[in-house]
Amino acid sequence: MRLLWRLITDHQEPCPDGGDLVSDGGVLLIKRVDEHLGLTRAAAMALGDERRSASVQHSLHSLLAQRIDGLCLGWSDVCDHNVLRNDLVMQTAVGRAAPLASAPTLSRLETGATPGHVTALHEVLMQQFIASHTKPPKERVLDVDATHVPLHGEQQRGHFHADYDNYCYLPLYVFAGQDMLACVLRPSDRDPAAWSAH
Repeated sequence: MRLLWRLITDHQEPCPDGGDLVSDGGVLLIKRVDEHLGLTRAAAMALGDERRSASVQHSLHSLLAQRIDGLCLGWSDVCDHNVLRNDLVMQTAVGRAAPLASAPTLSRLETGATPGHVTALHEVLMQQFIASHTKPPKERVLDVDATHVPLHGEQQRGHFHADYDNYCYLPLYVFAGQDMLACVLRPSDRDPAAWSAH
């Protein structure tokens, strides 16, 4: 690459060092879609923020946007955000001109989730689903299914599942066509057909 640059510029200019490069520019498209749907903002409002405001550096909305954007880009591990928090395009997508939340901050957000939070987020998904239709459909078929999420390491409540031949979780999903209405994380020692409506 440096040789090509020197050939193009005929040795007249210094070779660039790359500067700030990013391979996750698609996050800006995710930001536009989220702004259109209002999904992370609705989720933040539904969850509420009970933190002491004097100690808060990152709004709940920015924490959710950061974590969800990372997941959409394939950065599934919270530890990835120790690097991503300084990524300029991630900061732009979240709407901050400063470092984003650290991995421990995002971890506290996730481990502090309650069953009430889960119910509130399912309500957000349901409202998004309803808002996506200009008129009520005549019929709607719900697809309730479980699938495995392989585990690597010593995650809590991880169990070996013989059908999948690995340690995994077995979350339950509820879809209406392509729209996800609910997702419940469950350990894999449950019967995949066992579920209950909340």
